[in-house]
Amino acid sequence: MLSNPSNRHKWRIVVSCVVVLILGSLGVALHRALSSPPRFRASSLVLITPTSSTSGVLAESFQARVFESMPGVHLEQRGTNGLVEVVAYAATAAEAQTSANKAFYPLARAGMETFGAWFRVSILRQALSARRASVFRP
Repeated sequence: MLSNPSNRHKWRIVVSCVVVLILGSLGVALHRALSSPPRFRASSLVLITPTSSTSGVLAESFQARVFESMPGVHLEQRGTNGLVEVVAYAATAAEAQTSANKAFYPLARAGMETFGAWFRVSILRQALSARRASVFRP
């Protein structure tokens, strides 16, 4: 197939175009990432009891419903079952810190509505500060 000189030439052109498209896409993505406004990250730590409800709380559908009015807030499991980190991203350090601390209330309310009156959320550590989030890794 590639023995014919004209086929090799066409193959080189196609490969060159694909490489240029990939490099161009990477350049655009890098430019957008570096020119975006700074983001700040704050987190608080909560304990969810009973621990059997942790997987339901970590489900994306539950988090989307709970934090629909708080964009940039999500939950991550930490260590043992029931230990959950509330992570908030925002344009300023103060907004990130406030969101991480206020997320406890809708989480507790929605958890009780979804899992019953026995559902409890205890604050172990409030967000006392926020740090600048990396462009490449949150």
